[in-house]
Amino acid sequence: MYIQARQRLLRKLVKNFFVGPQVDFQNLYNTRFKQPTEGQPFELPLGHEGSTSLGLGVSVVYDNRHNVLNVRKGLFSELSFLSYRKSWASHYNFDGITFDNRVFRPINRRDVLAWQVYGSFMWGNVPFNMKSLLGGDMIMRGFYQGRYRDNNLVSTQLEYRMLPFGFSKRIGGTVFAAAGAVAPKLGQLNVRQFVYAAGVGLRYLMFPKKDIFLRADMGLTSEGPGFYIITGEAF
Repeated sequence: MYIQARQRLLRKLVKNFFVGPQVDFQNLYNTRFKQPTEGQPFELPLGHEGSTSLGLGVSVVYDNRHNVLNVRKGLFSELSFLSYRKSWASHYNFDGITFDNRVFRPINRRDVLAWQVYGSFMWGNVPFNMKSLLGGDMIMRGFYQGRYRDNNLVSTQLEYRMLPFGFSKRIGGTVFAAAGAVAPKLGQLNVRQFVYAAGVGLRYLMFPKKDIFLRADMGLTSEGPGFYIITGEAF
C-alpha cells in the first residue's frame, strides 16, 4: 500500500511538472526623455534611444491549479532563465532569472488564502525598459507599473478572498497586503528599502459555470491610492 501511494504521488507530480524553452522579444522605439528646465540635467539611461531585446532560455514549472483566473486550491511555481545576446539580434548583452511561487489554500467552501513570492534578477548591460518593475495591477497594487525599477526585485503579497460572501451568490470581496523592493545589486536589497501596499477589493461573479469573477481593487500606498477593474484575480 505504501509503495502504491508513493507511485500515485509521483505520477501526480510528474503530470503537473513542465520544462520547456522560453522566448522573449521586445522592441522599444520613439522614446524621449524630458530634461528639467532648471538645475542639472540627469544622465540618460542605457537604451534611451530605443532598443531591441531578444531573449532565449528555459523555464521549469510546477502547476496543479484548476482555474488560473480564480484559484481555490493548489500550487504554482516557476523558475526561468533568459539570455539576451547581440549575436541573436539584441542591442545589449544581459541575462535574467525570475522565480514566481504561489500557494492557494481553501479556508472553507468560499474563502481562500493566497500567497505569492516573486523575484526578478538581471545582470549585464540591461536597458532601462528591461529592468525589473515593481507596481501594477498584479503585484504591489496601488503603485503604477514601473514606479520602482532596477536590476533586482523581490516582492511578496498575501490575500484573503471571500468568493462570494456568505449572504450573496455573486458578490464577494478581498483584503490584501504586499511588500517589495528593488536595488541595482542583489546584495543591496534590504528591509529598509521595502515599500508597502494594502487594499480591499470587490468581486462580482460574471461566469458562474467557470467560477470567474470581475475584480475591482483599491490599493493604498504612502503615495496615494490606485484603482483597478479587471477580469480574473491578480495572481
